[in-house]
Amino acid sequence: MTELWHHFASENIFWLGLTLAIYLFGHFLYRKSRFFPLLSPIIVSVVLLIAVLALSDTPYETYFEGAQTIHLLLGPATVALAIPLFDQRARLIQLFVPLVTGLVVGGVVAILSVVVIGVLCGLSTETLLSLVPLMAVSLAVFAAFPSFADARAALEDAVLTSFLPTEQSETIVRYIKEFSSH
Repeated sequence: MTELWHHFASENIFWLGLTLAIYLFGHFLYRKSRFFPLLSPIIVSVVLLIAVLALSDTPYETYFEGAQTIHLLLGPATVALAIPLFDQRARLIQLFVPLVTGLVVGGVVAILSVVVIGVLCGLSTETLLSLVPLMAVSLAVFAAFPSFADARAALEDAVLTSFLPTEQSETIVRYIKEFSSH
C-alpha cells in the first residue's frame, strides 16, 4: 500500500486532481450547510490538504510541484476579477461607506491579531518591528481618508501602547509613521 501511495504521490497530476477533488467536496459541504462561513470551500480545502500532507508525510514542495498549475492560473483569475468589478462600479460607489467600514474593521482586527499574538508568543522587539509594514499598510487606509484621523490615533494608542512596554510602543509607532508616510 505504501508503494502504491508513493507511486501516485510522485505524479504531478495526482496532486492537481486531489486538490480539485477536495475543493469540490468543500463546495458540496458549503452548499449542504446552507453556506455556513466556517465551511467555506477554501477553508475546508486548506484543512483537508494539510491533513493529507501531514498524514502522508509529503513535503509541501512535492505537493506544490504537482498543484502549481492552479497557482499559475490564480494570477490571471485575480486580474480577471477587475472586469466584473469595473462593470459594477456604480454599485461599488453606492456601497462605498459599508465597503470602507469593512476594510477599516478588517484592518483593525488584523493589527490587533498581529500584535496580540506576537506579544503572547513572546516575540522580540525586532520581530515586532518586522511586522511594521503589515501594520503600516493597514494604517495607510486610515491615512487615505482624513475623516478617519481620530480612529487612526485611537487605534495606534489602543493597539500599540496597551500591549507593549512604552519604549517599544513609541519605537514601533515612530517606524509605522515613517514607513506609511513614504
